[in-house]
Amino acid sequence: MQRSIELRPDTKVILGRETAIFARFKLKTASEMSREKVSFSIVNSKKEDRTLDLEGQNENEVEIFISQLRTVIQMFKTKEE
Repeated sequence: MQRSIELRPDTKVILGRETAIFARFKLKTASEMSREKVSFSIVNSKKEDRTLDLEGQNENEVEIFISQLRTVIQMFKTKEE
């Protein structure tokens, strides 16, 4: 099982549990539902079915991680132009 994903200029970052992998694991209780806010996915634009699905410790950690990830993706876009 591969545990990485290629970052490209058109890579998407999706907040929440929107991918097929996350859909396999339904959240049932209130405490489980709170995991929705700390879940996110990195989606390979080449292969939409290729994702890296992650959960952070808290919302602040996830916001920082996503912000920095989007900065790196933007750097790829700028370099490509």
